[in-house]
Parts: sequence; structure tokens; C-alpha cells
Amino acid sequence: MEEIPEIYFPALKDSLKKEVIEECGKEKIDLVIDKYMPILNIETFTRYLIMNRKKLNAGHTGFTELLLSLDSGFRQVCELIKRFNITEKFIYGIEKSQCDITTQIEHTIVNMLMTTNCLFYIISAAREEVISIKPCRQARYILAIDPIDGLANISSNFPMATTFAIYRPNQVKDNYKDTLHCCGEKSIIVGGYVIYGAATVLVIAFNAIRKVQEYMFDPIMGEFLLVKSGVRIPDKGDICCVDNAKRHLWLVEQLTSFVPQTYANIKHTGSFVTNFHIILKNGGVLVEPPLLNDPQAELQIITKLTPLAFICKIAGGISYGGYTLSENILRIRPKRLHETSPFLMGSPLVMRAWNRLLAGKFDGEQECVEYKVVDPAESEKKRERSCKT
Repeated sequence: MEEIPEIYFPALKDSLKKEVIEECGKEKIDLVIDKYMPILNIETFTRYLIMNRKKLNAGHTGFTELLLSLDSGFRQVCELIKRFNITEKFIYGIEKSQCDITTQIEHTIVNMLMTTNCLFYIISAAREEVISIKPCRQARYILAIDPIDGLANISSNFPMATTFAIYRPNQVKDNYKDTLHCCGEKSIIVGGYVIYGAATVLVIAFNAIRKVQEYMFDPIMGEFLLVKSGVRIPDKGDICCVDNAKRHLWLVEQLTSFVPQTYANIKHTGSFVTNFHIILKNGGVLVEPPLLNDPQAELQIITKLTPLAFICKIAGGISYGGYTLSENILRIRPKRLHETSPFLMGSPLVMRAWNRLLAGKFDGEQECVEYKVVDPAESEKKRERSCKT
């Protein structure tokens, strides 16, 4: 049978059928369709954007172009990180500083976006000032991005990540400070992140559709393939992602009793986004508490906390921020471009237990069983069995 050019990429079965008939003749159409049907049933991120462009962005073509440019940028960053780890360090002996790596990753993504003609500004966590784009009639959006999270993991081959959010600007388009008033659930159009690890994973949520979708990059096809649509965070879980070594510096006293009473497994990967992904898939809580020497923590509201809190809410979770860990992150209005905040986000039942604790109504022993996957006695038995093995 003759090869059909670009068999992996047709968006519609009808267009494929037409190509096959022209190329091979009517008698072979059934054989070809049966052979390639599994490939055609795979949903890709590119195809999803094209097929749902009207639903996602009310027909604004620049929005689809913007997301496709981001998609291309993330693929390039994936290859760039592999080169940092293998080619440059171990073969050529070149070891770059974290600042140089961050700058190169940022340039890779930004360069893909400069020709989209649909952005007013790009807010990068790696820059003090915004990146101003030449105004044009098509410009409708503001992009906030943290180029790389968990960069310290690069030497140990642990996961790293990129977070991004697309905001709808207000009427004042010539003042970048206007972006400070765009932060929040009403203004965010898209929130997402990409994790670069054993596999490259894209998790994204659209305000228009209110679904969290998970994609995984396939290097053979060169596409992000749909893994799951409508991702939901479990109602409860026994995982707590927190830097437990700094417990003596925590300023919120209730956390000291809440964490050991409610959780059997305490994890910390060195990447905030990777920790969030663990909670999204398995349930539990992610904590970045205010510290005695750093009461505002280190995570920026516009570029990191808002997109992840947006994903958390659409997936069914709850998130809090502020000095007392009691404010809705999506309602916090930053006063500075790179303002930071402590936070607490996770499974809905666990977060309700936190509310009860703040109100002085948390019954530790009884509610541990209700809000956890396993009860404390069972957790201790599991820990003993793992130590023996």
C-alpha cells in the first residue's frame, strides 16, 4: 500500500477519507481507516484549540495563535532543559549559572510570543519590569509567566516547571500598572503549568469551559496528547507538601497542630508546581506558611499563585492566602507587580477542616479519620511495615 503523507496530523476523518480515496482508491479505504483509527482518536492540544476556538475565545483568532505559540515555546524549553543536563554539562563540561538558565528559558518562550500581535504586556517573574509589546489593534491580552520553577532541581534531575496565566486587561491599555487590577478569577482567561520531568506534562484550565485538562508530550508525534479531561482533585488525602524543616519559624500557630494531626505523608520536592501536581492527583494539602524571617513567603501572586489557585478551584479544591491563611487567593489584589503571599491549598474536605481549626471547632482525633484517607493508627502500622521491608 502506498504511504499517505502526514497521516498523523489530519484533524477530521472526512478530510483523511478524501485524501485516502485520491491516493489509494476506494477499494482500500477500509483497510487504511482501520489501520490508522487509533491514531485519529487521539486528542492533541493543537487539535483541541482549533476545533474549540469559538467556544474558548469568542472567535478571537489571536487567542488561539497565542496558545499555539506558548505550546511551541514549551516544547523548546523541554529540549533546552535536557541539553542543560546532558550535552552541555556532562559532554562539553559547560556549567551555567541558574540566572543564565532562567534568562535563556525566558527568552525561548518570549521570542515565540513576540510575533503573535495579541499581547499588550508580558509579565515575567524573572524581570522587575514588564515586557511591553508594540500596541496593535489585535492586542487583547496580558500574559503572566514564571519561566522556571524549582531550578535548583536541575543538578539532581528532579522535576521543574513553568506556570502561566492569560488575563483580560481593563480599559486603560497604556499603563502596565493596570495589570495589578486584572488579577483574580473574573479577569483570568487561562491558567496552566508545564512540568518537565520523566514526562513533560501540560495542565491547563479555561474559564470559558471550566474544565481542567491534562496533556502529556509525545516526542514521536511532537504533540501534547490528552491524558484526561475534567481532572478533579480528590475530596481528601493524607499527603502534605510543606517544608517541615522550617516548622520552628511558622507564624500561624494552628499549622503546628494541623499538619501532624491530619497527615501521615509529608513530601517536598523542591518545586512548588510539582508539589501542587502531587496534591491535584492524590489529594491532601500544599502549604507555604508565613515565616518569622519571611512573612510574605516567596511565591508571586500574579505569575504563580493565581493560575494555580484558578486550576485548584475548577478542579474542586480550595485555596487560601494572606498573612493568616484565611483569604481567597483569587480575590487578593496585589499592590505591587511582584507581590508575594503565603498560601494553603488542597482537597475540599481537608480545607474545611482547616476552616474549623481557625474557628476553634477542630476535633483532632475524630476529624483526622473523617478528612484523611487512613486513620492515625493505620498510618503508624504502614510506617512500621515500610521500615521493616
